[in-house]
Amino acid sequence: MAPNYGNSEDNVTKIQGPAVKITVGASKEPFHVHESVLCTSSHFFKAAMSGSWMESKEHTIELPEDDPKAFSIYSHWLYFAKIPGILEAAKQGESANKSAQEYYDLVSAYVLGDKLLDAQFQNSVIDAIIDTCSKADSKDGKVYFPDANAVSYAYSNTTKFSKIREMLVDLIQGPTLTIIVGASKEPFQVHESIICTSSLFFKKAMSGSRKESKEHTLELPEDDPQVFALYSHWLYFSTIPVVVERVAKKKLPESSAREYNDLIKAYLLGDKLLDTNFQNSVIDAIIEQSTTTNPDEQRYYPGEDAVKHVYHNTTESATIRKLLVDMYVDTAAPNWLHGELPKEFLYSVTEGLMKKRVSSCNPIKASKYHVQPSSN
Repeated sequence: MAPNYGNSEDNVTKIQGPAVKITVGASKEPFHVHESVLCTSSHFFKAAMSGSWMESKEHTIELPEDDPKAFSIYSHWLYFAKIPGILEAAKQGESANKSAQEYYDLVSAYVLGDKLLDAQFQNSVIDAIIDTCSKADSKDGKVYFPDANAVSYAYSNTTKFSKIREMLVDLIQGPTLTIIVGASKEPFQVHESIICTSSLFFKKAMSGSRKESKEHTLELPEDDPQVFALYSHWLYFSTIPVVVERVAKKKLPESSAREYNDLIKAYLLGDKLLDTNFQNSVIDAIIEQSTTTNPDEQRYYPGEDAVKHVYHNTTESATIRKLLVDMYVDTAAPNWLHGELPKEFLYSVTEGLMKKRVSSCNPIKASKYHVQPSSN
């Protein structure tokens, strides 16, 4: 923890001594920290402020390559002996992004502590990362781990034997499950702690004295390995991977249809695995895809195959059905309904169109329906 100055008059005087102005980052964001506080904790600052250095005389130090956010965390820790809550509470659906940013900021703070030769601060950051990993998010109930960006930053800015590297490896160690997927029996290795935290299906399967629990092996013969790979990626990185196909503009509709079909299968897999967070991430991905303009200046939406697959494999209450209905009500062209779509879907679309019309209807004018006299 940070130095404890207690309440004696002596210690109060130490805190009230001269302050050092520290400008951080390319933006030269200024911080003012008491010299006694800095030099007691950081060997870097103690050396910089000693002797006849220019910094010592001017009480100004520049850290142009460092992150102001990381230094803000450090400054707070120096005075309050704790790592501050980094971000405000996430809005609904933003928990993954919030956690990713929080871990990145904590790793950045650790790297700063390494530069400032402040081992106590680094240890506090390690404690904060582990504490964050042990708690479920208050919004969605999911436990998040440092993502690829945080891990990459740690490995790019620390030495081989750095403790934060060791910790990041340990976070995702522990027993793994072998999950055999599809008729081809493709094996996947996933950490038990991660998948059981997210999926009630796996949590139940691995509890008690079940065979799967003893052998750490579970089979999903009816599922698609490609779709399970998407789920596995999401478990570790909290993002839905997108495979960008380089296709001619005339083939974009086919490419988009394949992507929607994979996303629909992913949603259904999440339904089977009782992982609502994954399902919600898939919903977000479908909406993002539908609102993205493609290179041919067009937007594409789930087609006949996607709609059929949803209606053949979900119950009436499935929210993804409502999403597809709303998309068709709001954006569909007449030719979208030429295929053999499920009757329940067509009924819901018709009902939606009627409600939409009533909410913004114009008075019916008789003249619109009059028979025009023949010119003969």
